[in-house]
Amino acid sequence: MPSPYFSVAEDLEHLRDDWDRDPRTDVIRRGSAILRRLLVDGVLAEAWRHHGFVGSPIIPAPDLLLLVGRDPQAVDVAVAGGAHYAGIYSGGATLMKGSDPPKLPDDVDPSWFMSRPWPLSDFVESAAVIIDGQIIKRREIIKYFANIAGGVHLTRSSRVRKKEEDLARRIRRVEGRVQIHVADGLYFELLSIGQAVAKAADVARLASAIRAA
Repeated sequence: MPSPYFSVAEDLEHLRDDWDRDPRTDVIRRGSAILRRLLVDGVLAEAWRHHGFVGSPIIPAPDLLLLVGRDPQAVDVAVAGGAHYAGIYSGGATLMKGSDPPKLPDDVDPSWFMSRPWPLSDFVESAAVIIDGQIIKRREIIKYFANIAGGVHLTRSSRVRKKEEDLARRIRRVEGRVQIHVADGLYFELLSIGQAVAKAADVARLASAIRAA
C-alpha cells in the first residue's frame, strides 16, 4: 500500500523543482498553503516519524539573529532570505539603525550565519524578518501568506481573525521596505523558506522513503 504521506512527497518535489525556477509571486503565494500544512500544521514531522526516522529533519538556512549581532533592537529592517532567484543567491538583507554595522558574534561556526543546521521545529520558530526591532518568525510569515494574503480561503472565528489582524498589521509594516532583485522582501522570504525546506538533505531522504514505501 502506498504511503499515506504520498502527497507530502509530491509537495516537496513541487517546491524543489518549481520554486527553483524564479516562480511568479502568485505561485509563491499559493504555495504558502503547502508550507503551512508541512511546517505549521506539522505534517512534515508526522511523515518523518511515520517513515521511521528519528530525531528531527535538519533544515540549513540563515540565522538572522546572528547576522544582526544578536541585537534586534539595533535593526531598522532585516530579512533572513537564503534563496536563489534570477541566477543569484541572496541572504541576510539588513538595514541597521545608526552608522555602526552589526558586531557579528565570534562564538559560533561562521557558516551558521548563512546556513545554520536548524532542527525543523527551531527553523519554523526562528527569525525571518526584523522590523523596528520586532522579530517576525518564519511560522508567522507562512501564516500571513496562507491565512491572510490569499493563499488559503477559510472561515475563522472572531478570536482567530483578531489574532490574524494583529499579525497582518505587524507584517505589513515590512511591505515595500526591502526589494531583493525584483521581488518584494516578504515574497522573497517566503520563497527562501520553501527553498530551504526543499533543498535540505533530510527532506530529500524523506521524499525518497515515501516514494519507496
